[in-house]
Amino acid sequence: MNRWPRFTSNTFAPDTLSTNAHLWLAFSGGPDSLCLLHQLIQANLNDRLSVVHIDHGLDSESSLRAQQANELAAQLGVNCRIERLDETDLERPGGTEAAARHARYARFQSLMSTGDYLLTAHHADDQIETMLLRLLRGSGAKGLSGMQAKRPLQPGWLTRPLLHWTQEQIHGYLEQHQLKAIEDPSNQDCSFDRNYLRKRVLPIIAERWPGYRSSLLQSSELMAAAGRALEAQAAQDFHDFSQKQHGEITLQVESWLALESVRALEVLRHWCQTQSIELPGAAKLQEFLNQCRNAQQDRQPTLDWPPAILRRWSGRIWLDLKPPPSIEWKIDGVFGPDQELAIQLPHTLGTLEFTRSSHKGPETRWQIDSGKPGDRLSLHSMSRSISELMRTEKIPPWRRAHWPRLRIDDQLVAVGDQWIASTDSAPMQVRWVRSKPYRAD
Repeated sequence: MNRWPRFTSNTFAPDTLSTNAHLWLAFSGGPDSLCLLHQLIQANLNDRLSVVHIDHGLDSESSLRAQQANELAAQLGVNCRIERLDETDLERPGGTEAAARHARYARFQSLMSTGDYLLTAHHADDQIETMLLRLLRGSGAKGLSGMQAKRPLQPGWLTRPLLHWTQEQIHGYLEQHQLKAIEDPSNQDCSFDRNYLRKRVLPIIAERWPGYRSSLLQSSELMAAAGRALEAQAAQDFHDFSQKQHGEITLQVESWLALESVRALEVLRHWCQTQSIELPGAAKLQEFLNQCRNAQQDRQPTLDWPPAILRRWSGRIWLDLKPPPSIEWKIDGVFGPDQELAIQLPHTLGTLEFTRSSHKGPETRWQIDSGKPGDRLSLHSMSRSISELMRTEKIPPWRRAHWPRLRIDDQLVAVGDQWIASTDSAPMQVRWVRSKPYRAD
């Protein structure tokens, strides 16, 4: 009897293959991706399949392996597209493994169109390794649930059709069909965490507990259910303890800190995920929570990690993206007759929409900028300092330079859409459509 599954809907996780979407296969040429490619061809999916090999350029043999992958795909009757990364693609904190993984997915996302599927050949043994690595790094229930068979990956989906296959079954399939895969020497390098776990740790576990795979995969399913429950609770907590001011969401510190630690940390994770921000490590999140609980009220605890910053300030938690925008910027132009404008602001500051005063002549000039020292605005026949207004409204100091200031004929007439001058020069309407969250300073 064959020891490997057949290519059926019962064998593969539901929805990992769409009935009509274009499919992009991440093809290393190794045993796993070769097994998946052969099955896709056997299923007559060639007409909507693109095979892509990512050449990371991390060693002197990477170009040779790309050529071998191309030849291997050609032997099966399909074309293989080679995508080469350069040093700038791999400039990312977190080590070589993380940088390469991020660059690989980013390149695939640049190739995909809306609704496309990216197929990877992760299997059950990969799932177990992922769980153990996350356990060692202090992940919660969601992390310990392992990889999903299908998840969103803009602009489409990431799917893993082989997630229920073992490595033994994959090698058995290749042997049956007389397929010879490419061997990547980096898979033998135990300086990488995953390789060390695979080559050194798991064989020892298997000697003592031969059935550990099925036990860990069962735990993965249980953790997935627990993770969904925690996520639902975190979404409710965030809804209850967040508040909107000046067009953005912040978190009320006092209510958030009243939660037990696990729930409080899940709220931060939920917030980052809703903004598509890569999560910081569990230890960093815990440290930030401890700082917020123990710091004096006049202190400003921060959690700074590569994509973003969390800050406690004035009784709330603020979330800012990185890198920061330039402090000084300016956009200007001339009004046309009866013109309504929607000006795209630099960086991620959003759009400023405004309508000119109807009695102004055709040569009226407008300017939007980041502000000038000593800016003042006429409000209700009184001249008010912009710095004073922002302090009164509790706008964080690091955010104040990011509020767009609208000038008409060199006269300041609006700051965002919060303050609009009471003068003849003021526009009829102003609306600031913000990008969220703000970028950090």
